[in-house]
Amino acid sequence: MERLVLEYELSDECTYSFTCTVPIVYESAEKFLVDFEELCQPDSDGDYNEFELCGEKFDPCDFYCNGKYYDPNVYAVDEWFATNICSSRPITQALKDLMALEGLTER
Repeated sequence: MERLVLEYELSDECTYSFTCTVPIVYESAEKFLVDFEELCQPDSDGDYNEFELCGEKFDPCDFYCNGKYYDPNVYAVDEWFATNICSSRPITQALKDLMALEGLTER
């Protein structure tokens, strides 16, 4: 099992946009993406049903735009931390996210 970080954007394409960061544990990043895309597919009636994976609930509609599916980003913990330490996100938030992923709490 690998410790991974899932990131995806949520937006109404007009008034707001934000990045969701979710720590997960899964067999591998590749396996997660395959399983995730499969769960995002519409059912036989063409409906998209909310699903739970790794203890988190997801709405497949969040991963489609104009009928096209977009994979979330999946990073290894070290890769995610290296990417986010240099981003515009404050270092304290990156550390809090990493602590949450590691199951630690603030003191």
